[in-house]
Amino acid sequence: MLCVRDHLGIKPLYYVYCPGRLFAFASEIKALLRLPGVSCEPDPLAVAEHLLVPVAPSHTRTFFRDIRALAPGHCLIVTPERLTTVPFWSLDPEREIRLGSKEEYAEAFRELFTEAVRCRLRNAFPVGSLLSGGLDSSSITATAARLTDQAGLPPLHTFSATYERVPESDERPYIQAVLNRYPTLVPTFFSADSANPAGYLSEMHYHLDRPNWAGNLYVNWNLCARARERGIRVLLDGFDGDTTVSYGLVYLEELKARHAWMSLLRETLAYARRS
Repeated sequence: MLCVRDHLGIKPLYYVYCPGRLFAFASEIKALLRLPGVSCEPDPLAVAEHLLVPVAPSHTRTFFRDIRALAPGHCLIVTPERLTTVPFWSLDPEREIRLGSKEEYAEAFRELFTEAVRCRLRNAFPVGSLLSGGLDSSSITATAARLTDQAGLPPLHTFSATYERVPESDERPYIQAVLNRYPTLVPTFFSADSANPAGYLSEMHYHLDRPNWAGNLYVNWNLCARARERGIRVLLDGFDGDTTVSYGLVYLEELKARHAWMSLLRETLAYARRS
């Protein structure tokens, strides 16, 4: 049997393998836990890593001893005798695109970015977009709105969180600037500071099959719920664009991989003070 996970690991793939007895795979851990003989005993190493250095999940380890995940860009070859994982793709950090000027780089990026958004607008179901007012989600929403208008498609719905009680966290002016520029957008707002972040933990953990290390996940949870109420089946999102234009939390993972413990401690404490 051959199992393959997509290049970036957007879709999860979990499996259980007992040589000569059982191989099973699923997109959710809870499906595998229903099988006879699959233990729900936790993996102590995964728990320890999460509690001690919760900077990045393992690509292959789960919180359950018997269950593993197939890493992004890998395929899984299963025979009665053995299980083998083989990489079929990885990002080449040495590859460079060299152009003649800054203007050419900007145009090449704009072309790739527009095509990436265009590809995700091709769908059998209504498409919406999260809009936080930040650079990444605003750029995606603006491009999607322009492409939608040009193609004569139904108006694009946007979903945004606001913080009326915490003005310093509220990005409504930036959100409104995008809405003013593209008047065909249909906005929906969620008052994030009126919701209880702990009120959704049980349901979120049920679907995550792991601990939640994003304290603001309840915001996206509510935005997705509002999208579902409006019949939106696909949401565009600028998630983690800030990691691309700054070192982000990925830097902490790099320090951990290099065993640079003092630097990791210093950076983690600095991040905690400014979060």
